[in-house]
Amino acid sequence: MTTPPVVTPSTSPAKDVWRLVVSYVTTAVIGLIARLGFHADLRTTIAVGLAVGLVLAAILRWAERSFPWVGALLGLIGAPTFPASARLQAQAYTQSLEAQLAALQTQVNEALAPSKPSAAPVNLVTPEPSPTVVPSA
Repeated sequence: MTTPPVVTPSTSPAKDVWRLVVSYVTTAVIGLIARLGFHADLRTTIAVGLAVGLVLAAILRWAERSFPWVGALLGLIGAPTFPASARLQAQAYTQSLEAQLAALQTQVNEALAPSKPSAAPVNLVTPEPSPTVVPSA
């Protein structure tokens, strides 16, 4: 028994466009066949074809999350993935800076207002013995 191939996502926008075009071409072919069978006018065929193509692409992309082989119906197996947008990267960077600022502010507050000691202070300096005065006789 052979193991199924591992589906690797693509990062190419051209492949994403291709997958959308395939769903519309499939819908157009079905629409033209239906036009010949139902004798519908061209405007109706195009309007219904665009709506059905959009719905078909959305349903197949949703189904592809659970069943990767469905991607073959869109022309290419493996849904494309793209890196995070600049806005999302900026938000993540801002959040990390805010966390660093909060940690630094906590350190500064602790340095300026030290916590109260939990026990009596210990005097580490030993006092020097006071000189004793000897009375003269």
